[in-house]
Amino acid sequence: MAKVSAVLIGIALGLLGLVSVSSGQAGITRVGTNSVQFACPDGRFQFIIVTISTKFSAVDGQHTNSAQFSVEVNGQRIETITNSLNVFKGGSKGHYWGYETYAVSQKMITYGVLPGNSVRVNFLGGQQHISSDIRVDLSN
Repeated sequence: MAKVSAVLIGIALGLLGLVSVSSGQAGITRVGTNSVQFACPDGRFQFIIVTISTKFSAVDGQHTNSAQFSVEVNGQRIETITNSLNVFKGGSKGHYWGYETYAVSQKMITYGVLPGNSVRVNFLGGQQHISSDIRVDLSN
């Protein structure tokens, strides 16, 4: 009965967008633009999964775009994630060939997150960075 109640509560919270349920394990998801910070609610989690989708500005010619992010628990950096790509341009004759580019990265970090711990993913800097959508999942 307790297991059924836990599943029903998990489903209800999932419908509210507060908790995601996967393979019978409860987890938590938070999202933001350029930065995400939250306190871990009740529960202990073994994994931090960070997904970052970055949009870069249009640049003509050959160039490298990059965006760097810190992953922190209780103010201590545990990982640095970099989204980057190289754009190679062929041709010449003065034609503009710039276009916005996108890069996506995902990293699963094994790190014990306890109730009340502060989890933060923050944009540190980069080249041609417009903005980044960040998703942080805590899971077991």
